[in-house]
Amino acid sequence: MAKKASAAKSRGGRSGAISSRGRVAMLPRKAKGNKHNGPPGLTDDAIRDWQGKLDRSYRKVTDAQDEVRSANGVYRSLLKEAGKQGFDKQAYIEARALDKEDHGHVQVRYANIGRYLRVRGSNLATQLSLFQDIDLPETDDDGEAAAVKGLKAGRSGLVNQDANPYRPGTEDHQAWDNNWRTGQSELAEETLRH
Repeated sequence: MAKKASAAKSRGGRSGAISSRGRVAMLPRKAKGNKHNGPPGLTDDAIRDWQGKLDRSYRKVTDAQDEVRSANGVYRSLLKEAGKQGFDKQAYIEARALDKEDHGHVQVRYANIGRYLRVRGSNLATQLSLFQDIDLPETDDDGEAAAVKGLKAGRSGLVNQDANPYRPGTEDHQAWDNNWRTGQSELAEETLRH
């Protein structure tokens, strides 16, 4: 950049400016019968029509955004009021989030948490004992389900989706793929939060 600036100065131009060497930019000629400065072929009526359609569509978007803001305000007010009456807001929010997840993954995760607490000798392990006798998904020879492997691979960020070890067209292949995408989404969300 310094070379360009000094070259412009030596030619009598301003610092940072690059000479056009006498060339003048040419604007396209107006199309015959076109009586406005817009693109050829669009009449003023056509422009007016498009502007009307776009304006109506944009109003719908802003109205929807206003409606979402209003609904969010009502939700927050209800949550606050429920909290004042002893409702455990955090437990509700966590339960709602867990219910949106794949229930099999939640069960496996909580079973593992309960096991780790039991190994630590924590009294919390007895509270999580309800997950001890769950039916785990079918597993491979190494004891891990295709879905869990796909999720771990997606979360790792190191494995390409083409690395799916299962035969295409099988349920295991589909489970690995779906959960790989879930893992990638979780990884992206986590990255954006930090």
